[in-house]
Amino acid sequence: MLAVATQGLTLYGFSDGGLGKHEATLSESELARFTVIILAIVVTFIPLVCVAKLSLIMLYYRLSPHVKLWRFCIYGIATLITLPSLILVLLYLFGCQPVAKAWDSTITEGHCVDRLSIMLASSVLNVITDFLMIIAPIPLIWKLNMRVWQKLGVTLMFFLGGMNAETVLVIICDCLPSLRPFLHRHCPGGCFTGSEPSGVPPSETRNTRQQRRSRYFDDDIELIQNGSNPSRSMVITRTVEMELQYHKAEVDARLTKPSIP
Repeated sequence: MLAVATQGLTLYGFSDGGLGKHEATLSESELARFTVIILAIVVTFIPLVCVAKLSLIMLYYRLSPHVKLWRFCIYGIATLITLPSLILVLLYLFGCQPVAKAWDSTITEGHCVDRLSIMLASSVLNVITDFLMIIAPIPLIWKLNMRVWQKLGVTLMFFLGGMNAETVLVIICDCLPSLRPFLHRHCPGGCFTGSEPSGVPPSETRNTRQQRRSRYFDDDIELIQNGSNPSRSMVITRTVEMELQYHKAEVDARLTKPSIP
């Protein structure tokens, strides 16, 4: 919702709010709208970045919630993200005397805090938190029982998610891990599960499928041992049931196969 509000305000600012124009060319009414829109964009964009990063931090927390040092690092990064964001919003809203001067360009009396210094401080903090969010999960990711290309993909996802260059990209990266079960179920021949080469004997194909299921089973066990969502046990149970059904169907087919005299 914050992302939609920010994008909507930005589009309105470019269409009728004076964004993209020189301030000297704006009329008094356009300048008044410009000031209000800029303030509205700022006070929605800052919480948007904060919430997007916190959602990624919660995903980091699930990687190893039982390790005390890891929890301490996660809580520290989350605090470093949350407190400055709250302070920045309050400074933008109530940093002028009188308060209405923050959004009313017609008020000439009074004074405001140095917003340029606020923006510089915000940029420095964003760079620090981005860097911490990029490097923090790398040691844990490379300890997981996954193939190398999967580890590289997860590392790239967290790298993109930790960057503040595009907040919508952070939101997309936050949602990617939850798509893995969906892609495994509905795209069995896609890049997430691999494909079977043509022309191989049926026995090799069955062995390949069994090995693939075993790898997914090991990945799920690894995620649960590292404190992942307990609902993943449902995926493991379903995998075991499917494997049993597969072997039962093979046995039934052999028993019902007519013998050749």
